[in-house]
Amino acid sequence: MSAIYTEFYLQLVNTRTKSTIDDDTGLYTVMTAGSPVAATCYSDANGTSLTLPGTMTDGVIRFFVAASVTTVDISVLTAGGQSYFIQALTPSQHRVDVNEDNTIQNTLILPYSMASACDALWDTGFDLVAGMKVKDVWLHTTTASTGNGLLVGVSGTTSGFLATVSTTATGFKIHGSPIYTNATGSANYISSTQIRGSLLSEWSYGLATASVAGAKGYWSRKSYLVTAATSLVYMVAATNSGGTGSGYIYIEYELCPTAGN
Repeated sequence: MSAIYTEFYLQLVNTRTKSTIDDDTGLYTVMTAGSPVAATCYSDANGTSLTLPGTMTDGVIRFFVAASVTTVDISVLTAGGQSYFIQALTPSQHRVDVNEDNTIQNTLILPYSMASACDALWDTGFDLVAGMKVKDVWLHTTTASTGNGLLVGVSGTTSGFLATVSTTATGFKIHGSPIYTNATGSANYISSTQIRGSLLSEWSYGLATASVAGAKGYWSRKSYLVTAATSLVYMVAATNSGGTGSGYIYIEYELCPTAGN
């Protein structure tokens, strides 16, 4: 431990075999405890800047922070596709137990920032791993923004998961399908503008004059199967004059081990 910096050192350990895990491509990002704001991290005790997300070496996560920092939050995505969010991590916690046999339910939690330029693509630095079957994506806005609208998706399909989600108020953003009612209140119909992206839903919008079921459109959920490593991205859809606003992106998925074969 340095007099100026505090060292965090964590080793991934297999929960079943109790042996250390050799992971050289897994990623992690570090946040201020209780906040989605990225923590200032260093790669050594000399204060060499560390770019986040960081990459593990031999299943080891190692970084330094200012000596005044006693706890951080950390989000981890292993090479095998397991994800972990560790809250209030202290320097004394030197291991992360990983269930490499878990192919059922995982949730990758990553921070987002509305300080990004309008219409500029922001790469989270995390890739979705082959074999992930993404079931749902939603947000938790912890600091409201002045610019309205966040898109979340993958490289090539920026709004594939979420399209223009409002972030002007804090809270959880878990969306279904917008359904409109015509002026007379006599019919409901599926909107032509959807919040869930095309990778997680499919729909056919209805007409305001619809009076029969078929003309009202339809909407249904679907899953997105990742067959090759794909960049997870987001974009601020409207000018954010205050330059503030932040929160978390939640990616819920299952692992299908043969999907990348």
